[in-house]
Amino acid sequence: MKTLTSSYLTLTIGGHLKKEIDAYVEYAHKVGGQEIDPEEMVRLMLWHFFETTEEFSWKKKTRIL
Repeated sequence: MKTLTSSYLTLTIGGHLKKEIDAYVEYAHKVGGQEIDPEEMVRLMLWHFFETTEEFSWKKKTRIL
């Protein structure tokens, strides 16, 4: 498990993606009883994106994020 530190950037999510994230959080709570912090989920999604996207391989070398 990775420990995340304070954010270095502000991420604004609007429109369709915000609705989808909110719907997922609500679904996880209703179906699995999971309490999910939407902000934490977005940070984890962003981290996963950087970890798995080849164009961001520079991050792995410098450990920025």
